[in-house]
Amino acid sequence: MDTMRITEEMPQEYAELRKKREERSAQIRKNINYILIFCMAALLLLWCYTYMSYRVEARSMLRQAKNVELAIRLTAVKYYGYGSTPYDSSTESGLKRDAETEVVKHTDAEGQIRVLGWDEEANAPVSFIYQEEKMIVFYTLGEDGEPDWQVYRLQDILSAK
Repeated sequence: MDTMRITEEMPQEYAELRKKREERSAQIRKNINYILIFCMAALLLLWCYTYMSYRVEARSMLRQAKNVELAIRLTAVKYYGYGSTPYDSSTESGLKRDAETEVVKHTDAEGQIRVLGWDEEANAPVSFIYQEEKMIVFYTLGEDGEPDWQVYRLQDILSAK
C-alpha cells in the first residue's frame, strides 16, 4: 500500500506533472492550429490563383473572339464589293472556304468559328460561336443592335468508356 500513501510532497509532484502535461498539450494544440491555418491559407491562395487564371483566360478568349468578329465584318465588306456575302449555311463554319481562310489569316485564330446567323441587310453576323480548346465564346447581336458576348469554360464532368 505504499502507492496509496499520500504525503505532503506528492501533491506538489502531481501538480508539476499535470502542469507539464498541460503545457505539452497546449503546445500540440498550438502547432495543430498553425498547420490548419497554413492549410487554409494555401487552399485560399490556390482558389484565388485558379479563379484569376480562368478570368485571364476568359478575357483573352473574348479579345480573340472580338478580333474574329471584326475580321468577319471586314471580309463581309470585301464580299459586299463583289455583290455577295461570305455567309454559306451549307458549310460547317457558316462561311465560304475563301472567307474562312481570310478570317483566320486576319486574326491568327486557332479555334473553330461557326457562324450561326447572318443579317443580309447589314451584311454582318447575327450570331456566331468561337471555340478554342476548353473555352467557348457566344456572340449574338441584340435587337437593339448591341452585341452580347458570353464566355464559358468547358469542363469534363464524367468520362466513361
